[in-house]
Amino acid sequence: MLNDGFDFVPEVPDLDEELLPIIPLDHDTGMMTMRPYQQEAVDAVFSDLQEHRSTLAVLATGLGKTIIFAEVAYRWPVGRVLIVAHREELIEQAQEKVGHHLDERPAIEMGSRKESRHGHGLLDKSKVLVTSVQTMSRPNRMQFFNPMDFGLVIVDEAHHVTAASYRRVLEHFHANPQLRHLGVTATPKRADEAALGDIYQSVAYEMDIREGIDEGWLVDVEQRFVVIEGLDFSEVRTTAGDFNQKDLAAVMMGSLQAERLMAEESPVHKIVSATIQEAQGRPTIIFCVTKAHAELTCEICQRHPGVTAEFVTDDTDAETRREIIKRFRAGTTQIFCNVGIATEGFDARVDVVAVARPTKSEALYRQMIGRGTRPIGGLVDRYDTANERREAIANSVKPAMTVLDFVGASGRHTLISAVDVLGGNYTEDIIEAAKRRLRESGETVDIDELLAEEALAAAERKAKAQKLAQEQKERDAAAKIRAEEERLKRQAEWNTRKGIRGHATYRTETVSAFERVTIPEQVGLGIHRGGCSDGQVKFLMRLGVTEQEACKYSKGQAGTIIDKLSRQTGGDYIMPFTKHMGRKLRDIPSGYLDWAEKNISDPKVQAEIKRFRSEGHILAAVQVLTEGTTLSDEPTPF
Repeated sequence: MLNDGFDFVPEVPDLDEELLPIIPLDHDTGMMTMRPYQQEAVDAVFSDLQEHRSTLAVLATGLGKTIIFAEVAYRWPVGRVLIVAHREELIEQAQEKVGHHLDERPAIEMGSRKESRHGHGLLDKSKVLVTSVQTMSRPNRMQFFNPMDFGLVIVDEAHHVTAASYRRVLEHFHANPQLRHLGVTATPKRADEAALGDIYQSVAYEMDIREGIDEGWLVDVEQRFVVIEGLDFSEVRTTAGDFNQKDLAAVMMGSLQAERLMAEESPVHKIVSATIQEAQGRPTIIFCVTKAHAELTCEICQRHPGVTAEFVTDDTDAETRREIIKRFRAGTTQIFCNVGIATEGFDARVDVVAVARPTKSEALYRQMIGRGTRPIGGLVDRYDTANERREAIANSVKPAMTVLDFVGASGRHTLISAVDVLGGNYTEDIIEAAKRRLRESGETVDIDELLAEEALAAAERKAKAQKLAQEQKERDAAAKIRAEEERLKRQAEWNTRKGIRGHATYRTETVSAFERVTIPEQVGLGIHRGGCSDGQVKFLMRLGVTEQEACKYSKGQAGTIIDKLSRQTGGDYIMPFTKHMGRKLRDIPSGYLDWAEKNISDPKVQAEIKRFRSEGHILAAVQVLTEGTTLSDEPTPF
């Protein structure tokens, strides 16, 4: 039972009674034609409600949520169906569409309108009752409805269901242990992060705006960021996950104290001017922050020649609101300014959505741009494939919708845009890059193309970075190999020098520091040094290079030449010591080579002499011997 007052109560009591099976009525669909995905959604809802008391259907704006729950109501087999919503437009829309689909007008319980006053007696009640949550949550109205008469409760715009008023209604009707509960919404994620999972036990079906566009049921989205100088959101506070409306209104409207001078209205003038230029006569919705903001925006729109504009807020009486919306739907009014009215249950042709109330809430942003995603009425339902539908949209008078985001200095705040909504599986880096490009260009851009281009650019940057990293890795590896080879070469060189000892011939003189003496010219001065070390000069001289020539080389050049000459073999091998030091083996007399082969123990010299003689050069040596050269002719080597 209900509490006497309006205190918060738990969402659904624990129920131990086993759920009975739900067998949908087996007949053709209602009066309205069902799209394939809508029929899939209906089947999924009935399937989930076999096992769960509550389930959620999530479909983007423009995909026909009302038709889906109208078909569920049409096929519901047990008890009456209660449809609950929070706004008059939603109530009347549900009555109209559900009544048309069922070919039976539902009753309405809202404000002064009561079911009993519309010809529905105790024994003659419509299958469907449509009510406002504000009315049904009142104990003096709720008490007239027996929960056992109802088998299904449908909540339209179910992201509001966490409110205490909805919970009171659900608790009352869940007194029927067999009651099922279906929620439908386009935005299951709330700005205040209240979890719908506390209410719904499953999600029966889901199709988001991205899939709707890809399948050709919704038009594509083009976005333009309009940078307004003077807009600064950095000091705007955050309330319940979104901008504080009072702070935001002050930023978007400027100062309206005293007279409404041009300078004071400047932010609104810029917004209106950009909107009118971008719209080019197309039907447009401007979402404003407050009633005063909507009224001023509408007034400035009307100052432009040929532009018709009207505004609606919560304070607009019901009859005036209906007439204004009717004129907008008929095309008599081009620009419809509103504060929260058109975010839900607003069906009309909209080509341009101007977001003059920046938001941090993705749910609210989805609702706003969803007003423009519907294609021209009746266009896509005649085609069977997604390609055909997309082609038909591309060739229609509304190939895409345009979203205008008015941005300034956002400071610490992250503003939601169409790029966030349509980003899908793209990474946050790609989404942010696309948003930066939009802000910098100021152009109207197709979101899909923009995201694809940024994804391609990101992939190319990644591939380039990976290639550069691989090339650097290969260079590092090659440098490491060269360094190791150089180290081994130096080590081998030093190993060959271990047994070499040098002896110097020198003289000394004792000179008085106070006597004038003539210093003799030093040997070697005047020879140009190219940078090679003394050790390299000596090594080159041992390999047959003159001192003057050796001194000209740099260290690198000297090292290269030493390496090249040291690698010569056979007849080109250069004798590294003895009196024939610096001469190639082929230039050394054969008799000396015979002597060296017997008396020099250096293995390298021995090996190269043998190599030289194996190459056939021995023939030349034999020829020399036959001409009279003998070993006895050779002087001793030392």
